[in-house]
Amino acid sequence: MSKTLAIAHSARPEMLRSAECYAQRTNTLRNLADVAKGNVMQLPIGGAPIRILLADDHGVFRQALKGLLQGLQDVADVATCANGIESIEKAQSWQPDVVLMDVVMRGISGIDAAREIRRLPHPPRVIMLSGFGDEDLLIKALRAGASGYVLKECDTAELMMAISIVQRGGVYVSPQLSEDTDVACLIERSHQESPSSRVDTLTARELEILRLIADGYTGRGIAALLYVSTKTVEGHREKIMMKLDLHNKVLLTRFALSNGLIVLDEADYGERTIA
Repeated sequence: MSKTLAIAHSARPEMLRSAECYAQRTNTLRNLADVAKGNVMQLPIGGAPIRILLADDHGVFRQALKGLLQGLQDVADVATCANGIESIEKAQSWQPDVVLMDVVMRGISGIDAAREIRRLPHPPRVIMLSGFGDEDLLIKALRAGASGYVLKECDTAELMMAISIVQRGGVYVSPQLSEDTDVACLIERSHQESPSSRVDTLTARELEILRLIADGYTGRGIAALLYVSTKTVEGHREKIMMKLDLHNKVLLTRFALSNGLIVLDEADYGERTIA
């Protein structure tokens, strides 16, 4: 089936850092508030009413966006979750038409969650929501099966347009990524090149633990976060090392970074424990 590529104009191509991400999110919240006041035209999604699953670990943003989506006549229902594991479970049980997925979340990342969701028997379309205008993250998201990549600095009209295009079978990428990047070429590459075979061997739980290991957590800290025993964590870590053929923390961290499982700011290489 042919893909539709919707690209607008303008804006910045450089990678957005942490402080800027907060500003992007604040800008989006203001746009949502404008919609609530009737100051921004709501774009129709079109077709039969759809169900949308929203996964984001920032509660205020998540609830504000949910309120906007529920107000659209072409949206039948909206469900929310706060992390990648929950999004996989909810996508399987609730069967949404479209998933809006935050790229960077604690535990399993949005990209990893998207990969798992796209493996479901009747997978929904996935749009990544990101504060990072980075080509590497974009190509990883496309390879994971995402059909959209929207920066959080977007206005509400762009987000509605992305949902409409993706829900109809197309592909949407925010215009900020098209200024210095041949997005059409990236999309073609994403269909030709398969994801890292070693990443694909890991389960969702193993990916979650790998990210926490790379993020500096000890076995005891991971066990406390996931409400499991340290023995369970050690068992998962041994399986991860065996599958990846990487047998120390430094190599695991490098692997996580190079495969987009964590971003550089998350990896401080210090040990973290849970009191």
